[in-house]
Amino acid sequence: MQSFLPDKIFIEKGCENNVLSLNILKRLSRIPIEYFDGKDNKYLNQNALVIRKYKGNFFKRCPGSPDVICCNYYVLQNAENCHLNCTYCFLHEYFKGKAIVIYSNIEKMFDEIDRILNKNQRRFYRIGTGEFSDSLALDDLTNFSKSIVPFFAEYNNALLELKTKSINVNNLLELNHKKRTVVSWSVSPDKVIYEEESLSPLLDERLKAAKICAEKGYRIGFHFDPVIYYQGWEEDYKIAVKKIFSYVHQKEIIWISLGSFRYVPEFRNIIRQKFPRSKIIYGEHILSNDGKMRYIKPLRVDIYKKMLSWIREYSKDVFVYLCMEPKEIWKKVFNLDLKESGDLEKLFPRS
Repeated sequence: MQSFLPDKIFIEKGCENNVLSLNILKRLSRIPIEYFDGKDNKYLNQNALVIRKYKGNFFKRCPGSPDVICCNYYVLQNAENCHLNCTYCFLHEYFKGKAIVIYSNIEKMFDEIDRILNKNQRRFYRIGTGEFSDSLALDDLTNFSKSIVPFFAEYNNALLELKTKSINVNNLLELNHKKRTVVSWSVSPDKVIYEEESLSPLLDERLKAAKICAEKGYRIGFHFDPVIYYQGWEEDYKIAVKKIFSYVHQKEIIWISLGSFRYVPEFRNIIRQKFPRSKIIYGEHILSNDGKMRYIKPLRVDIYKKMLSWIREYSKDVFVYLCMEPKEIWKKVFNLDLKESGDLEKLFPRS
């Protein structure tokens, strides 16, 4: 994996003595620093690491789409953007600049989570940090996991999910997580990694990291999202599924998600400009009801049925779910009549 090395560090005035700031400055002591006030965004288009306060609510619902079944996931916006630069990533469209932002006022975030979880003790929350940035790609710089994993260990009505492509797991290995943290990997065949995720670790490297975490008692998740369709995809993805179960025992896997490549129409121009060699936008895509381009429904159903059959060859019990698909796709793949997103949410505690 290519490590992130910024040309410059921008620090909002007043953030320089926060624990995350001190961790970062210790590891990147030779990188030039510039201080700015909270209204200054001149760093956006620079290869920069930005440390600043977050002014809004850290705790949010996952930004799902209308007319699809969502899993009612919650996300923490503790960072923004990612240096791994995968071609299909929605962050290229969501964040216009290339700077990576770390929010240092984590005490405010923890107070916010504590208030919500204690107020709603009968509700079970799945909460992740991997929506707006990779959960662990910068953990060797921030040591953020050393704060958040022990924090979630004290709550019985929540699971923290650290979703990543990285192999930065060293900080996790000695933490007392009390099985309240899921470490999950976005996974793809090596062909896709070479062509679309070129700064990320290969599949075997990710799975070795997953095995190490499983040996330390963490629950493990995997996300085939997005599945990329191309000639010969079946053999490559079937091998990827086989590899997962050769590294991690089925009883240690809490869930596997499946999702197909999807994007807003404007994203085509971004990919053409940033990744002219990528071919992922040239398949047969149609505009869905939620305004996103997707593979046609029969193709998606075929992909999911095959992926599910390969997973079931190794485990009859591991929980498998679809990401951002309408209820008719769920019916055709799983023969489940899900009426609303809450129906899917109810299935997770069983896993």
